[in-house]
Amino acid sequence: MASALHTRSALLTTTLTTGWRSPLALGKISLPHESNPSARQENAHGQVYYIGSDAHTSSCTVAVVGPSSRRLTSQVVETNARALVSAIEAIPKSRHLRLEEGALAGWLYEMLAPHVQEIIITAVPQSRGPKSDKRDAFGLAEMLRIGAIPRKVYKQRGRFTQLAYLAKAYQMLVSDDVRVQNRIKSLLRSRGIQVAGSAVYTADGRSAYVDRLPVEATTTADLLCQQHDHLSDLRKQAQREMFAEARKHSEYRCVKSCPGLGEVRAALLWPVVITPYRFANKRQFWAYCGLASRWASFEQRFLGDLPRTSTCAVSSKQSAPSAIAWPRCRLRASSRSSINCERAAWS
Repeated sequence: MASALHTRSALLTTTLTTGWRSPLALGKISLPHESNPSARQENAHGQVYYIGSDAHTSSCTVAVVGPSSRRLTSQVVETNARALVSAIEAIPKSRHLRLEEGALAGWLYEMLAPHVQEIIITAVPQSRGPKSDKRDAFGLAEMLRIGAIPRKVYKQRGRFTQLAYLAKAYQMLVSDDVRVQNRIKSLLRSRGIQVAGSAVYTADGRSAYVDRLPVEATTTADLLCQQHDHLSDLRKQAQREMFAEARKHSEYRCVKSCPGLGEVRAALLWPVVITPYRFANKRQFWAYCGLASRWASFEQRFLGDLPRTSTCAVSSKQSAPSAIAWPRCRLRASSRSSINCERAAWS
């Protein structure tokens, strides 16, 4: 019998979902009242207004639909905080807003969430036929009215906001550094120079390769090596700052104790997950984190996407930990506050 492996994971111990609510006065304009009731929260007049916004860099189109699918109003608003908040507050309560995922989605969520009763960010669906900003805005409002939400995008980061930006900066610097490394090797191989390993990236080991290049290509190689050196320093600095911010959160220290999760993976995990309680059940949470177990047969044992192995391993294909493998291991949650990973007994 294999001994049980207990991990001190705190992935299910913290609830960060705090709703933003603000008692605001009714808007300055009055919209026609609808006669059909709605299942959503209603105001004193029994009205619910569904708002769709098609956001762009210079302007946003805001459209309002009533509970009976009647198109009430639409307007084009400049993309700035004051104009958008004024346009939303001019609509009587209760306001339910839907936006599409994009570059402005996070900023719009933080800015408009205190001024509406409900705000939903959804993935951009595939659409065909004629398109316009007004048509798209009314389509978003109508889909919100009937509850046809294809996939929601979670935007509330709470106290992990700074960690999320530091993690994003670290990932971008890692991507840029790897891109420069590939360019250095590509330049050497284009001149018939066989290169392998990481010695070519060090200051002492690169001279043996650069000296074999023709004079015309030497300057290019030197510039790429200098770029790699600067990116490497920035990458280390971003990693230090990310770790310093992550250590401020108690969840980071608990998650880091899980087998297969190191400092980098634990720091990248929380800005993506935020809170486990936004998932319907524990298995959806495991699958989102890459911890969902899958058993193919007696001889083929998998955890996530990695095949069976004798050591713990983490795939590096995703920003969050995509797979963690334990030999002959079953993953289960014994309670809401912990995840226990126990070895199965094989005779």
